[in-house]
Amino acid sequence: MYSELIIRPHALADQVIYPEVARKLVAEACDGINVPPLLFNRGPDGKTIQGRYWHPDRNYLEAALPLPPVTSFDGGKGFLRIYMLGQPGRDLMLESASLIGTAIGKKVGGPFLFAINEGDCKILTYSTPILYSIRRLVVTKDPHKSRRYMDTPPEQVEDDLRRIIMRGLISQARWLDQHGAGGLECVIPDEHSLGFGIADGQFKPILINDRNYAAGYANLTFTLNLELAGPWFAGHLRSRGYGQIRKVWLKMEGM
Repeated sequence: MYSELIIRPHALADQVIYPEVARKLVAEACDGINVPPLLFNRGPDGKTIQGRYWHPDRNYLEAALPLPPVTSFDGGKGFLRIYMLGQPGRDLMLESASLIGTAIGKKVGGPFLFAINEGDCKILTYSTPILYSIRRLVVTKDPHKSRRYMDTPPEQVEDDLRRIIMRGLISQARWLDQHGAGGLECVIPDEHSLGFGIADGQFKPILINDRNYAAGYANLTFTLNLELAGPWFAGHLRSRGYGQIRKVWLKMEGM
């Protein structure tokens, strides 16, 4: 299960609001307002939530899987979106949606449209590959590990990227299963049956604060033998909206 909050400020109707911009806008608008810290992936102590799933073998695919953030940001032309996962996300939505909407309205000025929707995160196996894309995938924040990816085409690190995407799917599916979804993680096949193949993408350093860059890939397009529904994320900085996996819809000529 997931909930989504969509806010369309009239003052920003012609502006494309990227996920990282959406998060910054909400943070600035809510400054000084008593919103739950979970909105920004922080615990009651104000520290970033950094829990992991434990596994005894450090080389195992599922070793030290980071917990998925309850909240992730998104956006587009004239709107911003906040995804909230599971029952914790639903509770957070009920507690904070009106506060966020009011704060955004005051921040940008003028009227705005406001919508709350709910749906399910689903995974289904598929007999033929389906094309997906990630606008910005953060593969590592470690400066030393980043050297491996510097100006490297994604095809040359395909194994790394497959594992990063699998780890994102597994961690989110496991978390959702533990919070009532049931039957998601068991659908994910092993690495060799995933049908993962790189179609496109470019190395892209991603600015993560005022001075530091993370290694990433822009417009990474790939195939999976899975049908994904709802918001799914992979890689680092998922709470900021990086790593969202979107289905690619191909336009047929003449249509």
